[in-house]
Amino acid sequence: MLLYDGDCGFCATCVEFAERRIGLRARPVPWQFADLAEFGVTRERVEHEVLWAEDGRLYGGAQA
Repeated sequence: MLLYDGDCGFCATCVEFAERRIGLRARPVPWQFADLAEFGVTRERVEHEVLWAEDGRLYGGAQA
């Protein structure tokens, strides 16, 4: 799952571009609609960076 800021025009446009042009191997979900407790992250963190969750691991920022 790719958690991104659904209120950020740049973020949403990048996700849409990646879905159309590259294809994503994860489901993109705006963090505003995700259960952050499920991932053990705070609102402050997801407001600061994109997160990639895969196989129980969480990657942030450039690693995501």
